[in-house]
Amino acid sequence: MEMGWSRVFAVVLALVSVLNLLAFSPSVARAASDEYASILRQLDVETGTVTLPGANAEGFDPPQYWTVAVEDPGKACLEVLRQRYQDLIQLRYVDWNDPAVQEKVARMNQDLAWRISQQDPQTGAIAGGLNTIYQMAIAYHTPGSPYYHDPSLITDHIEPAILYERDYGNLYPENGFPGNWWSWEVSVPFRIVDILFAVGDRLSTEPRNALEDMLIWLNQWSGRNASSAPPYNKYSPSGDLFSLQEANGAWFRTVSLLTGLYFRLPPVVQWAVDEIDRTAAINLNLDEPGLPSYGVKPDQTFWDHGRAPNQLYGDHLFETLSFVAYLVQGSECYSLSPEVNEYLDNYFYEWLRWNSFHGLESPATRGRWPHLVEHGEMFMGVLFRLNTAGVAYRDELLRVAADWLEEHPGDLNMRQGYWGFASPWFGNFHLPGDTLIAQPLLDHVEGLLSQAADPPQGARYYPYSEFLVVRRQGWFATFGMRSVLNPMGNANRAHDGNLTILTDENYTDYTDMDHVATQLYGAVTAVEGDPYSYWLRDQSPMAGGVVFGDYAAAGISLHVMESSSTWIDAHASCFFFDTEIACVGSDIRSDDGREARTYIHTFRDETHTVRSGTGWLHEGTIGVVMPDRPAWESELLTFSKDPPWRRLYIPHGVRPQGAAYTLIYLPRASVAETQAYAAAPDVEVLARTSAAHVVRDGSTGITGAVFFEATSDAAGHASNNPGHLLYQVVGGKVASLAFYNPTGEATTFDLTVPVPASAWLVSQIQADPAVSSSTFRSDGFDLRFTVPPFDTISWYQTVPDLSASSKTASHVAVYQGDRVTYTLTIRNTGGPLATPITVTDVLPSGMVFDGGLCDASLGDQPTCAGGQLRWSGVLSATAKVVISYSVAVTTDQRKALLNQMEIDAGPYGTYTRSATVIANPLFVHLPLVVRGTGP
Repeated sequence: MEMGWSRVFAVVLALVSVLNLLAFSPSVARAASDEYASILRQLDVETGTVTLPGANAEGFDPPQYWTVAVEDPGKACLEVLRQRYQDLIQLRYVDWNDPAVQEKVARMNQDLAWRISQQDPQTGAIAGGLNTIYQMAIAYHTPGSPYYHDPSLITDHIEPAILYERDYGNLYPENGFPGNWWSWEVSVPFRIVDILFAVGDRLSTEPRNALEDMLIWLNQWSGRNASSAPPYNKYSPSGDLFSLQEANGAWFRTVSLLTGLYFRLPPVVQWAVDEIDRTAAINLNLDEPGLPSYGVKPDQTFWDHGRAPNQLYGDHLFETLSFVAYLVQGSECYSLSPEVNEYLDNYFYEWLRWNSFHGLESPATRGRWPHLVEHGEMFMGVLFRLNTAGVAYRDELLRVAADWLEEHPGDLNMRQGYWGFASPWFGNFHLPGDTLIAQPLLDHVEGLLSQAADPPQGARYYPYSEFLVVRRQGWFATFGMRSVLNPMGNANRAHDGNLTILTDENYTDYTDMDHVATQLYGAVTAVEGDPYSYWLRDQSPMAGGVVFGDYAAAGISLHVMESSSTWIDAHASCFFFDTEIACVGSDIRSDDGREARTYIHTFRDETHTVRSGTGWLHEGTIGVVMPDRPAWESELLTFSKDPPWRRLYIPHGVRPQGAAYTLIYLPRASVAETQAYAAAPDVEVLARTSAAHVVRDGSTGITGAVFFEATSDAAGHASNNPGHLLYQVVGGKVASLAFYNPTGEATTFDLTVPVPASAWLVSQIQADPAVSSSTFRSDGFDLRFTVPPFDTISWYQTVPDLSASSKTASHVAVYQGDRVTYTLTIRNTGGPLATPITVTDVLPSGMVFDGGLCDASLGDQPTCAGGQLRWSGVLSATAKVVISYSVAVTTDQRKALLNQMEIDAGPYGTYTRSATVIANPLFVHLPLVVRGTGP
């Protein structure tokens, strides 16, 4: 296979080599080294068909795409794109009067002054190596910098540093050390490209050759051992690795694109664009060609992408492809296809827009990374999209931008922490020069922020990533199940079945994190000491989730490796209702010699204070109710860089055999609210066995069930296969129902629900071809239906919601004989109301109808007689009805007149609203007397 890879890279080598020759002439390609000259000449073609070197390389499954058709006479299209990118790198459109820009320049000047002062005058070695060389190249184009257009910066500092890196820093093909795929495939080539675009035409021959030779070599290297360990037999071009199921494929092609622009090689630019056009799509046949799945999902590789929009490095992929779409937009030769732009639009809307909260991004887009980070890549992708013509969902893109800028006003700076990966473009955002490059893009977006959408609300489950996102007003939660395969001991991983809760109050705890990031999750069952280090993907046999509307239920049958020979098992589920998250665990077993634990929550020790009582605790922003009233403990976590964090947990002892827990999380609840909830919980656990968890929420009428195995009776519920159930009861009948199939094949389910179905639900079920049989009884119903793998069958209707209704009075203080007008607003913010509602309003003693106003904006007029208003109607075609009536005040007593309205919505509940006026109030006149001595 190595022979195959060397051929592969010979292909890319060819195209990179061509790049070198073109550095100095808009029409003729030149090579820095003679060994690449013939390849560059072969690729220096403006029109016609070109077969790139490497077409005969081994290790490729057909079809192979090494032949490109080029139509760029005079390289006119290429020159436009080349100039566009060079203008960015050379800071042509930056507003230097912007205070944020001036702050970056001052920071860059200060940093470079120290680094340059420490540079070894003999060897040229400089702190920061290639990154500092890049920073100096940016400073050369920065007005206000002492290095602005200073030739000595290049001759005395940049060039010696390049030669040192060539000789001692592996910046040379023969010395290149392929030990870090990230450096050689992503970080280094992007840095070299930008240095060459910034000052390449000002470098002398030897240092320029060093950079160009290395860039060519890197184009060969990209993808050889993309993830640092065999056997990862991924193919190119348009093969497994390079089909953009990872961001790596986008990085490699973007390096080729920019290399082709730098060396002025149309076939290379065309090849990169063609490859993106072919592969920027969700692959619905991931099982072939490619490696077999490591689990039941149709994963193409063990990276756990499945059909989800690229879980691993998803934010990087979005940023990189968005950059390419921005760069080539409008090109007559090299524009991306409309399908690619549609892919990016949908990728953002269906996936990424859910994963932003106060400038943080959730792990959903990062796959194996076990924490939230300041999402610089996602934000940069948004900037590129908003500077690209014709993009969809601009209001949602602007919302993500607004989220970021609220935390980072006027800046692109970010801090990801120890396990955060750098962006391939603009580095880490750690360097001021990086953020200067994109400042014109930011200026454009800042002028549009008033058009930003509100954040999405509700629940979202990604079946092929087994990841659930729930967002409410003021808080954000994720539940991650099976994630990805990682070597044992690797910290870059999320434990199976983890819960993360962010609120408007605690999200700042999650910024600027380092090693603590591996310890953040709640509702995790593991063992003492190192609960996140060992784990193999898809050892847990079942995981999944089901949603409708705002609500969700998710669960996993855990089988987690805790050492090379010991395991912990548990059945874990979480149910997301209106104001609470109920997490249940059962059948906890371990053969490990360490104590088994369920970790409740982890938080910054210095900014949170734990208060507790019988069956509850509160850490400052989140309340937790424990109906079982278990003994719980805490431990302090200390780190080399992060401040101390505290972790709360329930100990289950060593080698438990059947332990259990119930945890009800109350995001944003106060201490008093948590204590009150513990005294009268709204959630009831109906079943907590090894076979199933069933939980019901009283206020919403939602019941969720997770069947870990076939069961004939779980609080009256039954299923013949593992699955996830969610339904809502309104007026004693099931109004909506959804069921998820967590298995890897189409499965027929026999389901029993112990509550009768509504007439609407019966009609939906009987009309659904997926249902082969149904029996409806007065006490419940039985269904047989078939669901495709990792899919949901759902019959959902939004329940009417009249909670936004109100009542107001025209005056607060009145006297005998005065007239008061009351306005009753009945507002439905939920689903349509097909049945009548009745509004009743009884006058208090001291008021009478005055024979005047008695009116309704919809349907029949109300009756105002006998001291009572009454109206009945159907809100089927409108969301609001306004009822107005007037009364006269008859009492001569000083008292409060409470007037209460009742809305009877039948099966959808009864609502009361009131308004109070003060009759015959006594006002005291207090004269203001000003005393003084006068002039």
